[in-house]
Amino acid sequence: MKNKLTLKAMFRIAGFIAIVAVIGFMAVACDIPADELDGTTWKGTVEGVTVTFTFNSPNFTSSVVEGGITTESGDGEYSISGSTVTLKFSNGFTRTAELSGGKLIYRGLTLTKQ
Repeated sequence: MKNKLTLKAMFRIAGFIAIVAVIGFMAVACDIPADELDGTTWKGTVEGVTVTFTFNSPNFTSSVVEGGITTESGDGEYSISGSTVTLKFSNGFTRTAELSGGKLIYRGLTLTKQ
């Protein structure tokens, strides 16, 4: 009787390990972005000035191009809370943007996903 209990316990443990392994492999195999901005580029243009953001969680890069010349560029880390995107630039500035209806609104400029 004692051997049957031990054998039963071993099968339970083996089954549990198999389930955990399958779940782990599934999580690794899925290419789920860290957030909805991860791996995307957004661009907006107004009066000849183009602003571009590229997101690779948790980092971003940005550029401002006027007349074909890059006049500003920056990078840093971002986070999302609800529809608010907080951009912490490496130079110490912090700005926010809003995700709304498939658009990213940054300082009054509407950027679209590229």
